[in-house]
This record gives sequence, C-alpha cells and structure tokens, in this order.
Amino acid sequence: MNVKATINTCISAEAPSCSMDDNLRTVAEKIAESDASACVVKSGEEIVGVITDTDVADNISRGENIDQTKASEFMTSCELLTKKAAKIPCIQLFEDETIENALKVMASGGIHHILVWGTSGNAIGVVSTKDLLKGAFRK
Repeated sequence: MNVKATINTCISAEAPSCSMDDNLRTVAEKIAESDASACVVKSGEEIVGVITDTDVADNISRGENIDQTKASEFMTSCELLTKKAAKIPCIQLFEDETIENALKVMASGGIHHILVWGTSGNAIGVVSTKDLLKGAFRK
C-alpha cells in the first residue's frame, strides 16, 4: 500500500463540466459518458459547485423531472479557494498532497470527492474515495 503517493496520480479522468442551467438529464449523461464520478458546475469559467453521481441518482430516485430540474437546484455550491476570500469554499487539495491526507480530509468532512488544484493555479480534476484507494493499492 502506498498512501504517500500524490493525489495527482489518482485522477482517473478529467471531470466533465456543466453549466448551472443544464438539466439533470444532461448532467447524468456527462457523468455516464466519462470515467469520472462527479461533474464540475461552472458559471462562465468560474467553478461554482460540484454534482456527484450519487447526487444524480438521488434526484432520479426521488422522481425529479430530468428535463426540467436544473443543475443549480441540486449541486453542492462552493467556491474555489484562491487569493480572494470564499464564502462557501470547495473541498480542494493541491495535486501534490498525499493520498493519506486526502483520505483524512474526506473522512473528517464526510465527503467522497475532492477537487484537485494544480500547481498551474487551476482545478485539474476530481478524485473520489475509490480513485484514492485504487492509487494506494496500485502495483
């Protein structure tokens, strides 16, 4: 087991993105067509939230209208931590953080996805608990 590996080695796919106005069907299709388990919600080029595959499944199971329910209605709102203050910060870690630290953040926050922030100063992907476990046990 290698929990000292960095989380950038665990990004399985670039997370798809959607707009706040995209409907549940569009978000579900984007997640289903990718290898990622979350979708980044953007307003223009700014990240304003995250939607996971579990969020999509929960809304579908509750009978939400997949063509009328907008991403803004079921996303987890957040702002990237940059030099400006964030009112609702996204759970994010730099790409050079260890798998061990990422798992600790997830456990303490009760979450299963983390945005990965690149050294170039932008979000480079999303890692899930499963991605991190695969990375830790990769041979």
